[in-house]
Amino acid sequence: MVNLWKKYDSKKTFDEYLNSENKLRRQAVIISHILERHGIKKLNEIEKNCASTISARGINFRVYESGKKINEKKWPLDIIPRIILKKDWSKVSLSFRAYSFCNVCNLLIYLFFIFPKS
Repeated sequence: MVNLWKKYDSKKTFDEYLNSENKLRRQAVIISHILERHGIKKLNEIEKNCASTISARGINFRVYESGKKINEKKWPLDIIPRIILKKDWSKVSLSFRAYSFCNVCNLLIYLFFIFPKS
């Protein structure tokens, strides 16, 4: 078990990195070792710097709710990469090819709906 994951509980939900026994999934081993080399302190520092940069550069989006005030929110950035298996990505990427405009924008919108920030 990689030290980074010892206190992490993945038993109640599906996790891309760990199985229900808190063991790294095969596809997570390499990125997990890279993250562990940085350590928690460095990862927290990187995340803080990312949040600061997003704030300083005004990278925001607006949330519109019917009959309510418009909310301005900072762009969420998760510094821990999402793992998408090749077989799953193949299915997802087919849908993006159907669009002739801004495939990168489509991907970002899709990921926001699939992986909302809690």
